[in-house]
Amino acid sequence: MKRLQGWGNIETDYPVPEPAKRYLADVVGKPLELHDITPEDLQDEVPDSKLKPNPMITTDPIERLMHARGQSTRDWVEMRDGLINSFPDGVTYPTSVEDVKALIEYAATTGCKLIPYGGGSSVVGHLTPTGSDQPFLSVDMTKMDKVIDINDTDMTAT
Repeated sequence: MKRLQGWGNIETDYPVPEPAKRYLADVVGKPLELHDITPEDLQDEVPDSKLKPNPMITTDPIERLMHARGQSTRDWVEMRDGLINSFPDGVTYPTSVEDVKALIEYAATTGCKLIPYGGGSSVVGHLTPTGSDQPFLSVDMTKMDKVIDINDTDMTAT
């Protein structure tokens, strides 16, 4: 699972060597003690989903929270401070082209928006739709992780 307040997986530690800590303290000052909000702290803020039930879609509040923002400075501030005011109505993890086609059909019949989610590294705000009451579904593509074809002529990979 990605970190709520930073880059990378929560199971990976990024220790700062002691000499670097001393240098930073000398140059910038001692670090502030910040309370990191956890997903569990925010899960009650996630509203009920507006999506029609579908076995491919989870409406779990923590899943929806973890797909609500990317990695822009604004996203980080909102996540760290718990200032999130919009969430996907559901999250789905397609594993095949057929799954993606089924999701497109679901969106067409229900009127929901599909928002692609690669790894959550967006810095341009597209993971946070605004100005619409339409439900939206975060389509997490992390399980579609196989190279199917390499086209040497077009220099593309599928």
